[in-house]
Amino acid sequence: MTKFRHIVVALVASILIPLVSASLAQAACSTTNPMMNFAGETKFASDAEIQSTFTASRAAEGCATPLVLPAGYDSMTPQQQMLTLFNLEREARGETALKLDPTIMSQVAQSHSQEMATYNYFSHASPINQKGLQTFTSGVIREMVNPVFSKYFFGENLAAGYSTAAQAVWGYMYDDAESNWGHRGAILQGEFNWVGIGIVLGGGGEYNNYWTDDFAHITGAYTPPAKADTKGPVLGPVTYANGEAKVTGVADSPENVNDKGATPLTAGVTDVVFYTNKIAKSGAEFEPNEFNTVSATETPAGSGTWTAKITVNTGEVLHAVAVDGSGNFTDSSPPPPPVPLTGGENTVALPAAEAAEEPAGEGAAPAVAAAASTGDPYATAADYRQPRHQGELAITPNARALVDSIDSQLGRNAVKDIKVYVNDEWQTYYPCGSAGFPLYAGEGVVVDLKPHVTGVWQLSKKDMRFSKPPTLQLQAGWNFVSVPYPANGLTIEQIGDEIASGGDRVKELTIGPAPEEGVTYRPTRKGRWDHGTGDVPDEQGLWVKVDSASTWTPSEETEEESGKSGEFEELVRVK
Repeated sequence: MTKFRHIVVALVASILIPLVSASLAQAACSTTNPMMNFAGETKFASDAEIQSTFTASRAAEGCATPLVLPAGYDSMTPQQQMLTLFNLEREARGETALKLDPTIMSQVAQSHSQEMATYNYFSHASPINQKGLQTFTSGVIREMVNPVFSKYFFGENLAAGYSTAAQAVWGYMYDDAESNWGHRGAILQGEFNWVGIGIVLGGGGEYNNYWTDDFAHITGAYTPPAKADTKGPVLGPVTYANGEAKVTGVADSPENVNDKGATPLTAGVTDVVFYTNKIAKSGAEFEPNEFNTVSATETPAGSGTWTAKITVNTGEVLHAVAVDGSGNFTDSSPPPPPVPLTGGENTVALPAAEAAEEPAGEGAAPAVAAAASTGDPYATAADYRQPRHQGELAITPNARALVDSIDSQLGRNAVKDIKVYVNDEWQTYYPCGSAGFPLYAGEGVVVDLKPHVTGVWQLSKKDMRFSKPPTLQLQAGWNFVSVPYPANGLTIEQIGDEIASGGDRVKELTIGPAPEEGVTYRPTRKGRWDHGTGDVPDEQGLWVKVDSASTWTPSEETEEESGKSGEFEELVRVK
């Protein structure tokens, strides 16, 4: 059986309404809560196993009605499957079916699930949405901030780690004693008649899968709009001076429609917050004061200029996040710091480009498909004849583009060559002398300048996006990698421990342009690192020597912040 770990918090609702049957039919099963969690075997790999698990769980509490999945269940989306299971549970207890709001309510729920995956937290309270109201009613306020819902009642269930709708709904219904059956109560609440369901699967974060279910008691006629607003707000420059952060030009996306007109259904920009480096501590059950965000004020109202007092220490990266009524959010930061370059070899770290990559078609070279989606004028078949791996293209997506960017700032023909280390050998680009090759966020890049060249190179902010640290592909032996902006502050010991936690052994770490040129660190027999507590220089390359092929996703916090114990198991949580 799958090993689950549950940490449960009671249902969130602005007003908890007593359970009342809204159906005229006689309930076949009782809405009374079970005495304890279901203790029998649970399986969810097939329709037959789902039906058997739910039927046995019902029987354990005296309900003789079996669960029967409808034809076509397997072809449904996870959202449709969850709605179906909610209503099958309600039907068995004489409650009317919930109606799905696929646009406003589901978009707010979807945005919250995406938030939790992006910022790696698990909580009803949000670090960016309704920041000033961080209580257990935050999930309710996220919906009620919209004009169309201002007078209605809401509740919210959250789950994380479950890979299917059946697992999540079963957890709510039959494994919820620790929350006093609050999640079950929301599903069976007779007064609730609408639901919004937002799901992120494989989205990253500690639990990878996140489920947000918002329930509503809506009186009178309500017709969801035909289209959801899915675009985040627009932000202008983010600046910092004299202890004050400022972002200008904040406005709702012009592509959204539900917040327009004389009687908008949804709100436009509702919140702006600032934070540095990381929003929240990983793996913790968050209270409001554990979020590293500061609420901003718009002055004057309607100006699009938001400010807040915040401390930004040396080496920290300031972020501004704007949120709208549908929960869509945009995270922006100032331009990356200028990179000092001198004559000779320089190691640099390149952040990710703005454009999201389209998945490569079957049989296509991944780098070709990724480059084409960026609209990169340098993307030609010759440039990408040697794709190395599928990753996030860098802000300068290939060697030729990097040369052009540096030459435009430091002078024509300033760059002698660009090198990357691939499969135990250097791959070199000579301007006008060879074809370019793609550059990826997170790989180390050596820029060799002519001896007389000295200056600073400023990466363009125009085409850069906020991004979590990329997952780096490590080959057996030496690897030349980097941790690009906005991640920073990693130590040698932390890097060694993180890679080792994935099952690989790090033999050496070297900071410098080559394994034999720089400062080398090796673990002791006890697994500690000699002089390994210092920070890795930001925006520079790092040599890592490992025993076997593996992956490494750099964290964004120190070991003290992470609170990880080294125990590995499948994690599942509900709130």
